[in-house]
Amino acid sequence: MAAEFNLEKGYTEAKKETFGKLVYCWQILEDAKAGKLRRYGAVNPGLEEALDPHLDIVIELVLDMERLLRNIHR
Repeated sequence: MAAEFNLEKGYTEAKKETFGKLVYCWQILEDAKAGKLRRYGAVNPGLEEALDPHLDIVIELVLDMERLLRNIHR
């Protein structure tokens, strides 16, 4: 298809691109914690206890993926 439309191939380093997206995901997850949501207004008192532990688990998985990427081809 590239030859048919005379397009140049673009190369991106998958490791760098993935790492950048994981950093972005980490930031979104941190901002979704109850303490950060308070800047938008009142938050149900039970939200932190109900939500934050689940977010912490997902954040830890994102950080694990970052560590795995750092160790690829060292």
